[in-house]
Order: sequence, then C-alpha cells, then structure tokens
Amino acid sequence: MCRGMRRRIPTFYMIMLLALTLTTASSLNAVRCQAPYVKPTVLRPGNVSGVVVLKIYPDDSVGLTETFEANLEKPRWNVSIPRICINMTSRPVGGKVEQRASGFVEMPESPDPKVEEALEKMVLDIVAKGSGNENETKWHVNANFSLPETIEVSVELSSYGNVVEKYSDINITLEVTLYYEALNMTKSDVRDIVVAWPILRGLIEAAVIQASDELIDLSIKLEDYTIGPDSATLLFEARVSGNLVEGLRRFIEKSITPSTPVTPPAPMPEIPKEAREVLEAMLSLLETRYAWVEDAEFNMTWDREDGAFVFEGYTVYGGDLGKQYKMVWTTLLRAQLTFMAGKGREDVQKLALEVYDLVTNSEFDVDELTVSMDVNLDEGYAMLNLSGLKIKPKSIPDFLSVVSLASEVMPSNRLTLVVQGSSDAEEMVEVEIPLAAEEYIAEPVAVGGRYRIEWRFKKLGAIDRLKLIKKPNTIGIIDFNYIEVKKTVDGAEYVVEIFTNSSLVEMPTFADDRLEITVSGVEGTLGALNASIPKTLVNGVIVILVDGELVKPSVKLMGESYVVYATYSHSLRKLEIVWSPPDIKITVDRSEVDVGGEVEVSGILRVLGNPMAGEKVNIVVDGVRLAETVTDEEGRFSARLKLEKEGEFTVKAVYDFVDQSFESEGVMVKVVLAWYQNPVILGGMAAAIVVAIAVIVILSRRRSF
Repeated sequence: MCRGMRRRIPTFYMIMLLALTLTTASSLNAVRCQAPYVKPTVLRPGNVSGVVVLKIYPDDSVGLTETFEANLEKPRWNVSIPRICINMTSRPVGGKVEQRASGFVEMPESPDPKVEEALEKMVLDIVAKGSGNENETKWHVNANFSLPETIEVSVELSSYGNVVEKYSDINITLEVTLYYEALNMTKSDVRDIVVAWPILRGLIEAAVIQASDELIDLSIKLEDYTIGPDSATLLFEARVSGNLVEGLRRFIEKSITPSTPVTPPAPMPEIPKEAREVLEAMLSLLETRYAWVEDAEFNMTWDREDGAFVFEGYTVYGGDLGKQYKMVWTTLLRAQLTFMAGKGREDVQKLALEVYDLVTNSEFDVDELTVSMDVNLDEGYAMLNLSGLKIKPKSIPDFLSVVSLASEVMPSNRLTLVVQGSSDAEEMVEVEIPLAAEEYIAEPVAVGGRYRIEWRFKKLGAIDRLKLIKKPNTIGIIDFNYIEVKKTVDGAEYVVEIFTNSSLVEMPTFADDRLEITVSGVEGTLGALNASIPKTLVNGVIVILVDGELVKPSVKLMGESYVVYATYSHSLRKLEIVWSPPDIKITVDRSEVDVGGEVEVSGILRVLGNPMAGEKVNIVVDGVRLAETVTDEEGRFSARLKLEKEGEFTVKAVYDFVDQSFESEGVMVKVVLAWYQNPVILGGMAAAIVVAIAVIVILSRRRSF
C-alpha cells in the first residue's frame, strides 16, 4: 500500500504530514537526535512546555516557529511502541524547492528472545527513485528483505502516473522464498497455496474491480514457482491501473462490500460514516494538484546494531508547494471537524472552525520549512521543532484573534507566545501595545525594545489590537530574529540588541570580554548578525569568532553604542563577539641613522592571537604621524621613514579602531650628523681649501717674477 501511495506523495511529503499533525517533539541534532530523557508522567496541559514565535513581516505575512516538549503518559497496553525521530529541511533551489529528510524508527526490545534473534539477523534494503513534471510522475522501487533460512522477499515496483488524465499504472514483481522448517510448513502447504491461488486471485481481483466501479483494474498472477526439498520460491506479477484515487473513494463508499458472486465466507464489516468521511478526505492527499515531484531518491536500511530502520533522501518539487500544503492542511482539518461534529466542548469546536477558516483564507510559503521531531511513547516524551513556515492571512488582526481564542480554550502557563517584528529588504516592523488597549491585553512577561513582546499562553485578550509600525530597514538583515541581552556593570544596566536571520539555539551569555551566541540555519544559506553593544561594555577591538575562527565584522559608532555586523555560512554555529586590546609589535632595521637617511619600520597586528589583515596602521614619530601602511594576510606591515632632523626619536605604530586608538611600545631611533654634514667641519674644510688656493696663487706669482 505504501508503495502505491508513494507514486503520488513522496516519502518526505508523508514525513512532513506526520510531523505537522502529531503534537510531538524534536531535536536539532542529526539523524540520531540524541534527545534528552524526560521522566514519563500523565499528559496534561501543564506538562506541555514550549515557545511559539509569530514574526510579523512588512507584507503582513506571519512567520511561525514552534518548539514543544511534552511529558506523555505511557501506553497502558502491553505492546511497546517504536521511537520515531525525523529531521526535514527545505530550501529554494533555482525556482524549485528541495526537501531533505533523514531519521530512524527504533524498535523496542522484545521480551521474546526468538524475536530479538530474528531482528539481529534481519536484512532490509529499500531504494526508491522518482522523476516527473506537472503532467506525469514515475517511480522505481527496489526492496529486499530477508530472515536467513526463514524467508526472503524481493520486490521491484515501477509506476507511472498521468496527472492530466488521472491515470496510474503500477507494475510489481514479487519473489518470495519460504523455508519449511523455520515457518513450520511442508511441501504440501505450498502446493495447497498454488492450487488455491486461481480462486483467491479471482476473489481479490473481482472485489477490487467491482467495488471501485471498474475504475481500478487489478491483475495478480502466480508467474512461476519452485518447490524444493527445503524451501519453495513463488514468483508473482501484479499490475494495478486506472484512476486509483477515485477508485479507492468508490471502494470506501461501498464499505468494501463486493457483489454476491465474490462474497467472501465472512461478510466485511461496514465502515462507520465518520470514518468513511475521514478516509475519503485523506484520499485527496494522494492527489498532485499544485506541486509535483521532479527528482527524488529515498533509501531505507535496517541497522541491526542499533535495532532501527534508518532512512534518508531528498525530493525536488516543482510548482507551488505552499498551495499543495494548504490543500493537505485544510483536508486534515476538515477531517478533524467531521470527527468533532456534535461531540465534546463547544469552545473547542468553535476554535477548530476558526482555525479551519483561517487556513482556508490564508496563503502559505514552505520553501524554507524545517521540521524536527522525536517521539518515544514508551519512555514518555515527545518534542517538536518547526520553523520557516510563512502564512499570509486575510489580515494580521484576524490571525491574532484566533491565537487569542486558542489561549482562552487551551491556556497554559508553560507555553510562551512571542510576537515579534521582522523585516524585508526595504522595511522592518516594530510592535507595541497601544495605551488605549493596555487594559484589554494581558500583561506581558517581557518586552524586548520595540520589536518583541512575550506572554504566557493564557487569556491573552485583545492582542489583535497590537500596533504594528513599519519603518525603513536600517539594520541590513532580512527576516531577522530579535533578542535583548542585559548586563549590569557598577550598578548600571546595559542592553545589547541582537538581530539575526539565524535561529537561536541557546540564549546569549555574557562574559567579561565577550558575548556568546549559538545559532543554526539551513546549510548552504548565508547567516547575518547585527548587534548593538554599549560603548561602556567594550574595551578593545571588536571581532567575531565563528566556531573559533576569526571573522572581521563591520563596526560603526551610533550614539553611545557600537553596531557590529557580520555574515557567516549557516550550520550549527557558536558565535563569539569578543572585544580585546590589540597586540601591536614593531621593530626597526637600524637604531641609528644619518640625518636624511631612511629607517624601515616593520611590525605585526594581532587580536587574541589572530592576525588582522587589511587594516590601516600609522607610523608615528614623537607623536607625529609620518606614514600609513596596510597589514597583509598575516597581519604584518612595514613602512620606510626618512628622518631629516638630528636627535633621538620614539617610533610607534598606531591602530585606530572606530573612536579608539591603540599604540605599540616605542622603539628609539637616533639620528646623527655624518662628518660631512657637520657645519664646523665643513667650514674648516672650506677655510683650508681657501687658504690652500691662496697659497698656490701666491707661490705661482712669485715664480713668475
């Protein structure tokens, strides 16, 4: 059944549905999740904790981020439930959307040693590849399963679906090898299967064809078989074709009751009306209406060491994936309303209707959707992280009104709601509670400057009356998250404002000389950070360490704060905004030089042991700046000075950082007159020359007489 569904909805699409419909939980780590253990307890509203962030954009859309943890009551039945861990990320690529998924399904330990022994020997390998366009979809699946000396199964499936004509064609080749002893079978049992197969085949084919009003054509053949002394091999060929979705819908409408000629020995029970409506609604999820698979690959294997099914893969979608998701969500909500009709609390039914109306009248952007979940019912915990979902409601007040109703119907002191302004390339949004509405809106837990307000998710009141102010984007970051960090120094409280397009994994922490932030983002995208740090907190040059590697930020002085801006490649990153006095060292190639001679000054500029490349350094002689140079990639610099004055001089290197200047230690250079530069010697020599010339002249005249 799953393979037949996969031709219409790739595995990763089904993963998304599971992640969005379960009130579960997750981790940001990779495939294995490594989720912390939560002591199991009875699930009540007070045992669900988390944060819901609503980011308001200038185009009146809302970004949704959710993080939930829940303590669950252990199931009362004796059957253990597998642990499920899934991570899915989406990103736009060349006008399409690529979704990548990975995870595992960890099987619980069985009290039966035979089952454990079988799992240790089991082999499973599934590879599925898909391709298509807006008109058709093709899938090819190879699967191999075996329990050595027990059973071996090999499946090859090829499918073709024509969206326009609503036609599907699935061909399946199935080879099964049965080992008599392990399965407690004999050759006679296999022969009975072979003999009975034509009758069984006729019953199955006729039931499906008739119940689907001949919209589905099914053919199952026992193509070949071999009955050996220890095992038997059966080869089946099957083909399913027609309008599968509509055929299944007809099948459900008839409650799976075939006509008299093919009635099985025991009549099939009728499906209740409510269940039929839900099943029919779920069938619409199999239809490709607005988005289609262009390229996909999926792999699943059985990890015997960890006792888990491990999977990973990707899907590239064309079309409008947001509309496809909207169809999915409205269908699921409609199914939920069908179940709830006339049952339970009226306020819950009202909330469900409001949510359904909101979804129906909204547009969705899922191009950067990320879902991460980890569910372990046996251990009693569940976690979910969801981010990157953008909703364009009919209006922001309508959206906030539904949120307020939810806080009335399902209040929780352990859930936090954050309403935050965000930005596009041109504008940014500020959020505030108008004075006229203060008495009608619940008191916030915290207010973060002009951009962020936090409440407990309990009787929020008229939050639809929040004031949203649009202003020019002055921070240079699109789609920012905002956080404030406070630090007290000498009794005075200072606030650091942080804007980033990354997700905050942990709250920022302060040390004496740095601010540490752990962030994450979709790999392959660019992260950006803008931080406003009061001057009082900074003593030195500001740099940023990204996972320990130095990144030179842009730093400007605005008022009484330094504004720091930097970019980095997205992943799970540790960012450290560090301020430290620079280390400047210089040397000269000679300590004494003649007047008018040149001295070469060399040096190096470092911060926290890291070279500072591309920085201007001034060479100063007795407080006078005589030369300017630029550091190379290793932070080294050099300049030649021509000294025209006799005396002893102190040479220093000066580095200017915004409004601060830092000097190296001074190096003494002595400038002296060469003997040929001394005026006394030169005067004496001139006089001697004059006297010599005079003597020569006199002697020459005497000789002439």
